[in-house]
Amino acid sequence: MNEHEDFFIFSMKCLLGVGGGLALIAILVGKEDAGIGFLGSILGGFIGGFFTLMGVRKTIDLQISKEELDRLPNKILNLDKATAQYFNIMDYVMGMQDRVRNIRTAQALRTDLEDFSNTLRSMSTELKTLSVHVNGEIFRRLNIILPDNHMADLVIYINLHEGKENISDLLRTFNGREELGEKEEYLKSRAYLVFRLEYEEVLEMLSLKTFSFEWVQEKFISKLDEFRDRLDGHYEVLFEYMEKYQKQLK
Repeated sequence: MNEHEDFFIFSMKCLLGVGGGLALIAILVGKEDAGIGFLGSILGGFIGGFFTLMGVRKTIDLQISKEELDRLPNKILNLDKATAQYFNIMDYVMGMQDRVRNIRTAQALRTDLEDFSNTLRSMSTELKTLSVHVNGEIFRRLNIILPDNHMADLVIYINLHEGKENISDLLRTFNGREELGEKEEYLKSRAYLVFRLEYEEVLEMLSLKTFSFEWVQEKFISKLDEFRDRLDGHYEVLFEYMEKYQKQLK
């Protein structure tokens, strides 16, 4: 029920209440016929207005249903393309994991990461564009699942390995804090802001003396696993809406 219907019903209730009150007054002063006639006219107007409202509402509903039905073929086509692109991204992530396992130098890994991030950005943009033409719920889901930075932040692991980036300033401040609570608060507030890393991950890094290339590879594979798990956990919504739209079209 929309705001116009709410206002109409509220107005009818007020009108009926005022009319009933006036009719009651007329009866009390001895003018029963006039009071009953006035009340009858009020009730007649109320009933007529109600059926007019229902008729208008039915007409609007039928018009909306027709428009939604006309849009269904286009939604189904875009949803089909979006589903195919979704699984293309899943396959691309799995392929990147295999490549990471076979890379032997940091420079080669950096080059592959740049290519992977750019391609993932392009694929994600295409997927989101398709989802806009399906419905808002799918777009919202995809916007949450697909990383904003398109995995480019993985470069921090390569930088740590090559010594191009360090967490020594974080380490100095961390060790300079006497209370554990202060240390935790500092790391939690600064870890993601400065290094885009989670608190537990920074604690792990603080415990390491060196960052081997094997460690970098494992970090890459782990992060790609997490991304793939997110993709695995949400593809069902695409099939659910496809089934729903197919039923509506029949």
